Amino acid sequence: MEMQLQTKNIYGITVIELAGRMTVDNIHSLTKSIERNVFPFTGKIEDSAQKSNNRVILDMEGVEAIDSSGLGTILFLAKKCRALGGDLKIVSIRPDVKMVIEIVKFDKILHIFNSLDDAVKSYGL
Repeated sequence: MEMQLQTKNIYGITVIELAGRMTVDNIHSLTKSIERNVFPFTGKIEDSAQKSNNRVILDMEGVEAIDSSGLGTILFLAKKCRALGGDLKIVSIRPDVKMVIEIVKFDKILHIFNSLDDAVKSYGL
């Protein structure tokens, strides 16, 4: 099943809503879609930092499964946001997906929230 990705903007924060399986079968297209939709590159370095989104919330309510490829994509997204002076917040993780995230200790390096409202508020809004 192909990953479904939708983005929306809330108070200048990019919210990425995912649905499907974050697995090796479809992670390449998901990563490219995130790069294209969230971190557009205009061709000019100075424009890139100003126009790129550095505050991102990853809504994982629709994510049915995750493997190491999916975990790598989350880490890529977090590093990209932090390199641009922002951060990544994660919300609405299903229990079985959250268990995988906790096993690899990503819950220690990522900001995980139960609700979208809590994640938005954590940005100081």
